[in-house]
Amino acid sequence: FLDPASPRELMDEEVYQRVVRELYPYARTMQLSAFGEPLMTPRMEQKLDDLERHHMKLEMVTNGTLMMRESRFREQLLRCLELVTFSMDGATRATYNSVRTGAEFDEVFENISQFSARRLELPKAQRPAMNFNYILMRRTVAEAPKFVEMVHRWGGDHIVFNHLVTFHPSLKGESLNYCRGYANEWQDRTREVAKALGVSISIPPN
Repeated sequence: FLDPASPRELMDEEVYQRVVRELYPYARTMQLSAFGEPLMTPRMEQKLDDLERHHMKLEMVTNGTLMMRESRFREQLLRCLELVTFSMDGATRATYNSVRTGAEFDEVFENISQFSARRLELPKAQRPAMNFNYILMRRTVAEAPKFVEMVHRWGGDHIVFNHLVTFHPSLKGESLNYCRGYANEWQDRTREVAKALGVSISIPPN
C-alpha cells in the first residue's frame, strides 16, 4: 500500500562517514532507516562493523524477508541488535500475500521462526527484544487473535496493533471505520487471547 511516488533516497557515503566520525563516539543506539526495509541498506556488513567498533546497538523495523539468508551476516546482526520489530499484516498465507505484495508468507514465517530460535539460544542479557507491528484493516482484523498465538509461539515481547491509515482513496474499503461492530468484535477477541496467553499488546480502543 506504499505510494509509488514516495521518494527513494539513500544517504551519501560521505555524509554517512561524517555521522560515524562525529556522532558514533557519543551514541548508544542507531537505526538504519526511517522508511523502507533497513536490510536493503548498501554495504550492510560495513555498517555493522562500524557499530561493533563503537560498541553501539542497532534497532530496526523489518518485513522479515531478508532476515536469515546469510550466516555470517546473520550472526553479526544478532550481536548488534538491541531491538527488532517485525511488521506483518495477516496470520495466513492468503491474507498476508494479498497485503504484502511481493513477499511470501511461508518464507517470512520461516525466517522469523529461525530468528526466534537462534535468539532464544543467546544468554538472556545478550538477547535482543523482539516486537511486532500489525495493521488492522477489514482484510486482517479477523486474523489478529491467530497472530497473537503465533507471536506467543515465537516468544515475542510485544505487539503493536494500529488502524490502517487510508492515505489513498483506494484504501477506503479496507478501513474499519465502516464496519465498526465487526472490528470491535475481533479486537475484543484479540484482547482475550492475549490475556489468556500472557502476550503484551497495544491495541486501539473500540
